[in-house]
Amino acid sequence: MNTREVADYLLDNPDFFAEHAELFGTIRLSNPHGKAAVSLQERQIEMLRDKNKQFERRLAGLLRYSHENDSISAKFNRWTVRATNSARSNPSR
Repeated sequence: MNTREVADYLLDNPDFFAEHAELFGTIRLSNPHGKAAVSLQERQIEMLRDKNKQFERRLAGLLRYSHENDSISAKFNRWTVRATNSARSNPSR
């Protein structure tokens, strides 16, 4: 059995770990940061933390864009009010 077959089996049998919960504490995975092996839960937590950091960075970027858009909208609104008022006070233009 090769790694692809193992992965396919786990994907085809999503209840495998529910039926064999004792494996969670015994399976050790290599740590991508070069440290000692870590448990499956530790690896999952690390992956979720990394994903959370990515989402936080993306959210910060979206918030920055939203503030920029608010500023542009406010400037455009002020310009529109000035242009409208100018057109009303100078109807010949």
